Amino acid sequence: PPEFDDYLVEGLALLAADGDQSRGAQEDVFVVDEANDLSVIQIAIVRACRERGVRVTLVGDLMQSIYGFQGASPNHMRAFMALLSNRQNMSLRRNYRSSNASIVLLANAIAFDNMASGVAVEMESAAGTPGPKPVLAVVTEDVVRAAARHVAKLRRDHPGHSIGVLAYTNEEASKIHCELLKREVHTVLN
Repeated sequence: PPEFDDYLVEGLALLAADGDQSRGAQEDVFVVDEANDLSVIQIAIVRACRERGVRVTLVGDLMQSIYGFQGASPNHMRAFMALLSNRQNMSLRRNYRSSNASIVLLANAIAFDNMASGVAVEMESAAGTPGPKPVLAVVTEDVVRAAARHVAKLRRDHPGHSIGVLAYTNEEASKIHCELLKREVHTVLN
């Protein structure tokens, strides 16, 4: 929200105007969780604190950002990290959050399909053996029909298993949903 941005701008101005460098460095450590969702102004505040001797720890997933609509991007975190010559990177590769190992397979497939970021890290699942390998596709009418055929086949080959189909937009999800209904495959559209 714009009113919150005003606070950020004012905070950065206070840090920049502080000649004795005591303000902003009252704490020894600054830990930022979900740093992949920081905006340019938020990264500037973190950088100003670091320049004042505060130890900074950034925790984040460089493969995602959910606050893009507020100007956030993992690229801001990457650019800040590139400026740090004495940084220590740690990778967390084992996923305990997803109870289904196929979710981790899907995340890996998406990450490696989108290698423009250049930072894909293959995740391991703590949840056991995954199901069938996920398939990624750009949604066109042909792909909608092909996806529906593929899901129908998976349903026949793996009765009793849940099958997830992720789409970028509600419109794409609706098209796939309708095509599955034509094939008499029961679906739930979320």
